[in-house]
Amino acid sequence: MMIDKKKNKIQMKYREKIREKEEDESNKKVVVISIIIVFLVAYWAHFFFF
Repeated sequence: MMIDKKKNKIQMKYREKIREKEEDESNKKVVVISIIIVFLVAYWAHFFFF
């Protein structure tokens, strides 16, 4: 019983870490995409206004 409980705890921690990693990666993607969009908009605005 004790060994099973320990195993479950370890698995839970491991799953949480994996979930956090996935969230971080998706957040990075969103940040990169938004930076690219802002850069493109600024680039086009530079053509229209200057």
